[in-house]
Amino acid sequence: MDVKALNRGFTLFWLALIGILSLLPGKTFEDLGYDFFGADKFVHAFLYYFLARSLIKTSEGFGKNIPPLLLALAASLGWGGLMEILQGQEFIIGRSCDGRDLIANAAGSLAALIPLPRRRG
Repeated sequence: MDVKALNRGFTLFWLALIGILSLLPGKTFEDLGYDFFGADKFVHAFLYYFLARSLIKTSEGFGKNIPPLLLALAASLGWGGLMEILQGQEFIIGRSCDGRDLIANAAGSLAALIPLPRRRG
């Protein structure tokens, strides 16, 4: 299987998942009993960590003048900012723009820049 296509697929999956979850009406999560034990910001960081990791893999070799880590970080932070701006719009019911969510998104994105240990053997 083509590794680049797989990486692009994961990236599109994370973009879509975050987009859908971010733009669903807020009542959707209340009806499901969503609270994750008060760990909402952890969930934000988790989602954006995996988005940034997939963006890093996808952006390798993409631009000759922009390092993949910088490109991935900019894209992940941009997506997080866009989602928060959209949540602040009147047509998104039961949602609001939250600076703390944006910080959690950024923390997850930044954590993805920490290199993972490689397996030996």
